[in-house]
Formats: sequence, structure tokens, C-alpha cells
Amino acid sequence: MIKGIFLFFVAFVLFSCQSKQKESFGTVPSNKVDSLEWVQQAQKSMETNCYLCHSPNTPENEDRVGPPMIAIKAHYLEQFPTKKLFVAAMVDFVQHPTNEQAILKESVTKYGLMPRQQFPEELVEQIAAYLYDYQVESPNWFTFPTGKTYQQTGKNNPLSPTKEVSPEEKALNFALATKQELGKNLMGAIQSKGTLHALEFCHEKALPITDSLAKLNRISIQRVSDKNRNPRNKANAIETVLIADFQKQNNNQKEHQVVKQTIGNQNFYYYPIITNSMCLQCHGNKSKISPEVLKKIQIIYPNDLAVGYQENQVRGIWKIGF
Repeated sequence: MIKGIFLFFVAFVLFSCQSKQKESFGTVPSNKVDSLEWVQQAQKSMETNCYLCHSPNTPENEDRVGPPMIAIKAHYLEQFPTKKLFVAAMVDFVQHPTNEQAILKESVTKYGLMPRQQFPEELVEQIAAYLYDYQVESPNWFTFPTGKTYQQTGKNNPLSPTKEVSPEEKALNFALATKQELGKNLMGAIQSKGTLHALEFCHEKALPITDSLAKLNRISIQRVSDKNRNPRNKANAIETVLIADFQKQNNNQKEHQVVKQTIGNQNFYYYPIITNSMCLQCHGNKSKISPEVLKKIQIIYPNDLAVGYQENQVRGIWKIGF
């Protein structure tokens, strides 16, 4: 069974910025002062792609599934002090993760080696460049391997912390927080007892966790799909069209943006759920799902449709209602 899942850059990117072509993720700036638009985009890229497993706010205990981003920055800077080398090394590892190439050896031992990610190279370059140039939030417990408190390098983020948050950004943040909670518990289940146990966790706990977070924030949170596993998560006609649109964007390597729909007097916000290698343990081709897991799926979800996926496909969408 899988010992651990070390997701350096996790799938399921949740952006509030405008949809752009692959080549406009934001090339590594060569000018002395980065534009505020680039900084904002790069910061959001890092937070929404990486913080599921590498959040600075998750305590240093069994809840963590990967080191904080500040640890990644510190270790890479130690071996790759120039920006060009730093960015190139990080892109190379994300695209071809191996034990031999791993810089954070202790983290790989503790959490396991990350699965290969299918992010566009330009997106990883953008995140790596931001990580090199700007300071990121650091947990108070983080220390460098020497045991000394790490003195972070880089510029302060020029973005105003008092900037008004749009409804789309609020919806994105709710989706991201819910995903982080579900992902943390799911990967903990995989690490402790394997995929079969994780499937049972999803069956028993995923909806209650989602519902409790929705109640706490006085909103509605759902995950819906045109190929649903749980009948409660079946997409309606509008949502099915949105899923197809998101998949088309994905095929064209476009960044996604939150989509707003007003139904009656309520606003709903949608964003795609993208598959990665971990998802395929329960949602991949039937021939590649382990027999005991497939048998359990057929028992608890006799009308299951949520199989046959490959990496980097839209498996469904988040639906956030205010």
C-alpha cells in the first residue's frame, strides 16, 4: 500500500483571475519591479495549487501531509542559490519526481514521494519564481535543518492586505478550505490503512464533513459530477454543461476561473475538480483499480459512474452557494 502521498503541487487549481492561454500563466519577469497583476496571480497560483498539502497553517502533527512551502524554499535555496537554477530545479522535480532527485529527503521519508504532476511548465515556473523572489508565510515551529530559526530571504509582498475580496474569491476560498479538510483526512486514511480504508472514509465521512463546514460558514457547499458516485452528487443540466466547458478549457490548457450562476435569489459559484494520480486509485480505469477496492465500490455504490478517468481530467465541480 502507499506509504504516503507527498503532493508538492496538488491538482485542483482554484483561481479567481481571468482565464488565460497556457503561455500567459506569467513568464518569469525580467524587470526589476514585478507588476502587481503578476504578483497577485503568482501568489494565488501557489496558494491554490500548493496549500492543500503545504499550508503554513496546518499544525506540525499527524494532520500534515507535506512540509510547508517555506521549508521547500529554504532547502532549494541552499542547493540552488540563483533564480535560474532554483526555478529550473523545481520544474524538473515536479515533472519528474524521483527519490534520487528529491531535495527534501527527510520529508520524502516522512510523507512519501509525490506523484508526478501534470501542470503546464509555465505554471510551475511562475510559482517557483514567486517562491524565490517573495517571502511566504512561515509557521512559528519551522526551523532549518541546522536547528536554527530560518531567516527568510526575498521581498515583501507588495499587495495590500486590506484589498476587498470579491464574491468569487470568497467562494474560491471556501472551496479550497473544504478541499483541504477533505484531502487532509483522505490522505491520512490512505497513509494509515490504505486505499480500501480511504474509500470507506469517503463513503461515511465526506458528506458530513462538507455539510458541517457549510453550516459553520452559513453557505452551501457541494461536489457534483456528471459521472457521480453518490446519488446526492449528481449534476443537473446546467452543471453538466459547466463540467463540459471546464473540460474543454482543460484540454486547451487554459487556466480556469470561478463561474457564477444566479438561480432565483441565490448566487452559486462553480470551479472544477481535477484528477491526479491519487484519485485514480478509486476513479481510474476499472482494470487498474485493485480488485478489493473495485468490489467494495460495487457494494456500497451499486450505480457508480465515477470510474474511467485519467490524470488531469475534470471529475466534477465545486458548487458554493451564498
